[in-house]
Amino acid sequence: MEKLRNILSDRELWALLCWNLTLLVFYQTEILRTSTLIWLFYMQNVFIGLQFFLRIRKLENSMSEAERIRWIEKSGATVSINNTEVSPANFRLSNLFAFNFGLFHFVYAIFIGVITVMALTGSFDTKYLAIGTAFIALNAFFSLQSDYQKDADRVKDHSYLTRLLRIPFIRVFPMHFFILAGIFVLVEMHESVSTTILFLMFIAAKTLSDVLTHVIINKTWQAQRPKAFGGFI
Repeated sequence: MEKLRNILSDRELWALLCWNLTLLVFYQTEILRTSTLIWLFYMQNVFIGLQFFLRIRKLENSMSEAERIRWIEKSGATVSINNTEVSPANFRLSNLFAFNFGLFHFVYAIFIGVITVMALTGSFDTKYLAIGTAFIALNAFFSLQSDYQKDADRVKDHSYLTRLLRIPFIRVFPMHFFILAGIFVLVEMHESVSTTILFLMFIAAKTLSDVLTHVIINKTWQAQRPKAFGGFI
């Protein structure tokens, strides 16, 4: 029971659940159109990446030069320029993460943009994209405050630090799957199946995936997550 209480006490989990249920209702009632929904999934991924970049950068700033280099060496990360390996003293893991995560999502944005223009013309709503993105940003901000507190307690744990570099890629994988699956349905199967029913199923599956990955990655059953701003939020 204690583990269940810890999981249910996580306010970010409830915000995540409310977010996905809102998308489900808005799509079912045709307030949200398909392309807007796909872009909201994408923006959720972008803010997950931004959160982890800021966490990694804050941890680096709290370390000595020797500790930062040791983290790079333990993680196995390397950077090469013109086939010459760059010394760990001359690069930051946060910048390396931002380059890898950012480049992938930049290319992905071009792909989704082309699909939006070619296959989903007329279904894009900037107003709901802006409102949804604002909610994602607000939730990311509050989540970040709790993460900062948790990271500060484990700054010497190199296995935790190394795991921190991999988590965002694991966290966003399910959403990329649902984006690609949704686009495939729209482009290839729109005449043979009900896209509305399939997308409702996608959102329900995405909700379950979001909740499970959030709980597993943050291990929220172990203890209550630190509350942002001294428990006010």
